[in-house]
Formats: sequence, structure tokens, C-alpha cells
Amino acid sequence: MTAKKLVILASALFLLHSVRLVADSFEDYEYSSDGASITITGYTGSADHLNVPAEIDGLPVTAIGDYAFSSSTDLAGIVLPNSVTSIGSAAFLNCISLTNIVLPNGLTSMGEGAFLGCTSLAGIALPDSLTSIGDGAFSFCTSLAHLTVPSNITAIGDYTFSDCSNLTGIILPGHLTAIGNGAFSGCTNLTGIVLPQNLGTIGDNAFYQCDSLADVTIPGSVTSIGDVAFGWCTSLSRIFFLGDAPDHGEDIFKGISTTVYFLTGASGWSATYAGQPTVERDSFDDPTPIDDFQYSVGVSNVVVTKYIGSASQVAIPATAHGLPVTAIGNQAFSNCTSLISITIPASVASIGDEAFADCTSLANVYFLGDAPGHGDFLFSNSPATIYYVPDTAGWSETYAGRPALLWNAALVDVQFLAGSVAFTVAGTETIPVALEATTNLLTGAWIRVATTNLTNGILQMEDPDADHNTARIYRIVGP
Repeated sequence: MTAKKLVILASALFLLHSVRLVADSFEDYEYSSDGASITITGYTGSADHLNVPAEIDGLPVTAIGDYAFSSSTDLAGIVLPNSVTSIGSAAFLNCISLTNIVLPNGLTSMGEGAFLGCTSLAGIALPDSLTSIGDGAFSFCTSLAHLTVPSNITAIGDYTFSDCSNLTGIILPGHLTAIGNGAFSGCTNLTGIVLPQNLGTIGDNAFYQCDSLADVTIPGSVTSIGDVAFGWCTSLSRIFFLGDAPDHGEDIFKGISTTVYFLTGASGWSATYAGQPTVERDSFDDPTPIDDFQYSVGVSNVVVTKYIGSASQVAIPATAHGLPVTAIGNQAFSNCTSLISITIPASVASIGDEAFADCTSLANVYFLGDAPGHGDFLFSNSPATIYYVPDTAGWSETYAGRPALLWNAALVDVQFLAGSVAFTVAGTETIPVALEATTNLLTGAWIRVATTNLTNGILQMEDPDADHNTARIYRIVGP
């Protein structure tokens, strides 16, 4: 079925190529115009690196047309201008030497088979502006190793990443609702994948012959799994389901033997599922880390069991797998010597033994809720100071043997000076504070302006760059 559908896709693209019309030309570019913008329709040169012009004849280049650079076998690198918003079907089909492409920040759509057969393309940064990726867009990109799918993508189309045999990891967006037929079929080096919590459907052959895939966790949102979806995933020894038993097609585990785990209280389960034995559990350890956190997943809550990252500043999420994070397990962060600051959400009600033991650089621990219960030797050999926010309960001058302070920094005055703006901040003496600024609340890109401590419970902070921006928004946060 996989090969048949790929042949159909390739045939459709070939027909599209055969009827391409040549219009005007500029240098080695062929293009068409609607009077307001330019579409690049072809390229007749043999350069190995290109910077596509942003304008032709005084009009902006807004699209790369169908088959525009197809089979440009000498092309190794290309930069598209920020004026381009769409890439057509098979635009770079079989550009077998292409190793690097810079996509514009305003790109919104990518057509079917856009990079199909670009066998040298090892990586590509997809802009956040992208809202649609066509079927087979990266099929047979056999060097592609890692990829992050932008947050606005809600569906992975049919065969989008099929036969990307070198793909070892991919990050899917949280709003993804569907994985199409054969989307990852033949990704023989894919060892793990985190399926997002809004995912509803997994198509036919979606992970067919992903024979390095060892563990998969199916979110509770998934309602259907297509024919042969995990067929010939020969390393898949176990699969975890977080919700009710989804509807499924024929032979979803064709050619393999696996064990299916489900949580107590979920419905629709029996002694077997799609021909494989099932095991009921109150909780189970999710084998696939999410953002460097490993979890134990229960019926109604999640426990952080291990942090495997090396970041200096960490924020534990309030939810994972669609469930509240209510606990931090024994030794979950022990020996994280690079950890300087950590924020713990209000959802956490308990912290296990030695959770932060031997975190020798840990200076600041921020709690956003009531004081959690805790085990023994929580901060053994860790020099942490504890900070808690107003209107929370259970706090005193110490917590688990470490000093605890109310973090209540507040902006009390703003003064506009020549070339800068000054802020007066008040709060508990010695608490750390940071001033951050942004020019766009929608992007969420905050810049650290200054970091200090409230030496006497009050201080002044200045932004000397304020005069260089037409508008700037500020906030006071913990460092």
C-alpha cells in the first residue's frame, strides 16, 4: 500500500511538471506575474548556491511555483527572501545535492512533494509561520536526521516523512490532531516519538517499518488507529495507552509481537487488543522523555521521576500527558550540578527523598503554590534558597532545612529619564529580581535587561536602551 500510494503521488507530480508553462525570465529565473507579485516558475542555471531575489521588475517575489527548481542537481544551497509566503508542489523535487536551505520567516504553505527526493538534505528549520505542509513534502529525504514541526501545523499529511531513513528524532506540535497515512513509514532509524495530547487519529501505515521504534505512548485523545499503523515495527516490544481503547483497523501490529499496557479505569479494554496481549496498570513509567523530563503516568496524575537535561534554569510543567504534575520523585534531580534555578508549579503537592541532593550549583528554588510535603535530605549538599509567592500556605522561615523567603517583588514607580527609563522595585530584602523587556507580546520574546537583589528591600533599575525602541513592555520576574 505504501509503495502504491507513493507511485500515485509521484505520477501526479510528474503530470504537473509536464504542463508547466514558461513565462518571462530574469537572469536564470523564469517567472510569472499577476501585476502585483512575482512567482518563480523555473530555473535554468547551474549554480550551486543561490540567493533568490526579493523583487523582480519592481514587484515582490511571493511564491516559489510548482517544480520551480526541480532536478536542479547542482544546487547545494539556497536562500529564499522574506517576501516568499508559499512553496509550490515539487518545487525542489530531486535536488539531490541540496544540503542547506534558508526558509523565510513569513512562509505559510508548502506544497506536495516540495522536497521529495532531496537525499542530501540533513536538516531544515521550518518557520513558525508555516500553517500547512503538503503530502510527501519530505519523502525520501534520506539524510534528514532531526526536525521540529512548527506549532501552527495541525495535521501531518500522507507520506510527509516517509522513507526518511536517517530520521532519528522529530518534535511534533502540541496542537497536532492527525497523522496521515504512511506519514513516517520507512523511517527505519526513528527510535522514539512523543505524540501530542490533542492527537485524534493515526492513519494507515503511519509508522510502517519503523523498525527501531522501541516504545510508544498513545495519548488518551486518540480515538482511531489505521490499518497496519505499526506494522513491522520489529523493535516495538511494548506500547502504552493513556485512555480508552481506540478504534483500530486491520493488522495494526502486523508482523510483530508486542504488549499493550493500559491504565485502570479506562474503558473498552479486554484481554487482547488488536490481537496482542494487554496488561492493566495503576501507573507506568513513560519511556519517552518530554522536554528532558521522565514521568510516571497514573490514572489521574503524573510524577516527575527524572530530569535528564543539563539546563541551568528549569521550569517544571504543571501538566504532562494532559494530567496534572502532582509530585517530584525520589532523587529526580539529584546530581544535576549545572542546575542553578528551578520553578515548581502549584500543582506539586509532594517531593520525594533527596530530590535535589548534590545539586551543588542550585541557588534559587521558586514555588508557585502551597508548601509541598517532602521526604528526607531534600536539599542535601545543595546551597538553595527557597522563594514562595504571596497568598500561599504552609511556609515558614525554613523549608526542608533551607532558608525560605517571600518573593513579593513589585513595581512601585517609573521615571522617564533622558535616554533611559528607571524603575523602583520593592519587596522582601535580598530576594533576587530581574527586569525583562519585549517589543511584541505576541512573540513572547523577552530580553533580560538587568538582574540584581533587593539589598534593602527597595532598589532602582534602569534600561539604558529604552530610547532606542519606539515601544517597549516591561515585567519584573525572578531570575
